[in-house]
Amino acid sequence: MKSKNFVILCCVFVGLLLVAVVKKNMKPGVATVPESEDLISHKVSLDHISEAVFRMGTSGKEVYLVKEKGRWVVQSHYGISANETVLSTFLDKLDKLDGELRSNDSALLRDYGISDEEAVHIILKQNSSEMSHLVLGNKKAGYQNNFVRKNGSNAVYLVDQNLLSDLGFWQDVTEENFNIDRWQDKYPLRSRLVRDNILEIKVIGAEEGNNFIVKKNAKEDSSEEWTTPEGELIEVDKVNEVINNFKNFMVTAIDKQEISVENALTAEFVQGERVESYTVTKNISLDAGQNCHLLRINADTREYCISKEAVADLKEAIKKEEVEMQGLEKQEVEMQDVEP
Repeated sequence: MKSKNFVILCCVFVGLLLVAVVKKNMKPGVATVPESEDLISHKVSLDHISEAVFRMGTSGKEVYLVKEKGRWVVQSHYGISANETVLSTFLDKLDKLDGELRSNDSALLRDYGISDEEAVHIILKQNSSEMSHLVLGNKKAGYQNNFVRKNGSNAVYLVDQNLLSDLGFWQDVTEENFNIDRWQDKYPLRSRLVRDNILEIKVIGAEEGNNFIVKKNAKEDSSEEWTTPEGELIEVDKVNEVINNFKNFMVTAIDKQEISVENALTAEFVQGERVESYTVTKNISLDAGQNCHLLRINADTREYCISKEAVADLKEAIKKEEVEMQGLEKQEVEMQDVEP
């Protein structure tokens, strides 16, 4: 009897040993450590791509940005100047984007909100050739993390970036919440007018005699001297006021307008070999009941709406004022005013 029990115990021990060996040599069906992958293999920056498309679903609302003559514009919104700072920051995030594998099952795409129809598509091109195409899920993991996959792949990755917020989705991911304005440069002249490079300014006002024409004179020291064609000295503060009025033009994109440049205000800023030219029309009424002046930049045929108040401030700035006399001339005048 004891011998029989001993045999049974030996068989049980051998069986358990075999089970342990088999389990040890089995390959797990699911990776125990999430796989990390660089989701964009090429360099991404303002200089390495020429087009960017951000689109809802396969054919929904989209933002189409394109580089024209070295500058980025929002082609899908009247060609208004793009906010290159915002775009550059977003592209830098994409350039460093990597993620941990979460699923490779096509049946789970809708669980992540990342099917082609419901997700946000990010497409980057260079010279019309598609460089990368990411699909961004409309559901978040926690507060900051998003789900991303490559177009045509079922592999879903968790990324440590809130790309949805970067695209302007601060609430539900719907076309109504797609914030297009964040990609527009509301102050396009700020990047075009570089204060230290400006050598000449020529503003011809719509009203007769309301002009502002000055030139920066070369001086051996670091001080600035601006004079009119007649040789009058103009204070630096006055020059800065005129420049800043142009730089602070806040523009609104509008439909193409048939405009007349008759009695328009024109301006030229000479910056070394580069000349910036602007035309500001008289106030007009648009179809939507909006009143504004139209701004045309250089030879561009697009027009932008700027407010009556902004143009009024500019006209006030370029008004001729008494130039403060300096040196002996000022002393002579003061002496003449002294009673004997």
